[in-house]
Amino acid sequence: MNRAYQWLRSVGGGRPTRSDEDVFLTNYMFLRKTVGWLGTSLPIILLLANPIALSIENSGCGVVLGSLSGYYYSPVRNIFVGAQCAIGLFLIAYVGYDLGDRVITDLAGVFALGVALFPTKPTVASPPSVTCQTVAQLSTREQVVGNIHVVFAGLLFVFMAWMAIRFTNTDSPQPSKQKLLRNRVYQIWARAARTPRTGWVRRRWLAARRVGGSHGSGWRLKDA
Repeated sequence: MNRAYQWLRSVGGGRPTRSDEDVFLTNYMFLRKTVGWLGTSLPIILLLANPIALSIENSGCGVVLGSLSGYYYSPVRNIFVGAQCAIGLFLIAYVGYDLGDRVITDLAGVFALGVALFPTKPTVASPPSVTCQTVAQLSTREQVVGNIHVVFAGLLFVFMAWMAIRFTNTDSPQPSKQKLLRNRVYQIWARAARTPRTGWVRRRWLAARRVGGSHGSGWRLKDA
């Protein structure tokens, strides 16, 4: 038994092929790209997975919902919540280049967790459906939790836009073409956050829809 234990410990041992710093950097960059792709592909995953799950359950509920947050009340709830939690935890763990990066990403991570843990308001329908998780009238708890969700979603959107602005920083007097292209994308994303939205419902829908999807592109472009 002891020999087997020693053998398991020694497998792959010997002279390291890369330094500890290189391994750490490679794993860190891979994780960052993975989270970026997760955020970008989340809307597509939900759109594809929800009809499959509904067909398995022989459910007649809506296939395409009005916002990403609405998928909390669908068979793919765990995918939505899990992805938001993964993004939130990564943002909290992300160190960044300076104290400003650290504070902004930490707060954005907290807001992403808030989006996941405080669900949006359920759909009001008549008659209500237990299967589709619709209600005849919103309870006080659902109203309060739904409002908290909107606040978290809006703050997450604003802080992700702030991060996009900071991503345009560079120490090089002559940035590369890739850097200039990334900066252009970041600037467009940040301007979209400052665009006035008319109507409370429209603002809420846009904020909820962008949470978990659009901000992932920034992480992928940053690694390009």
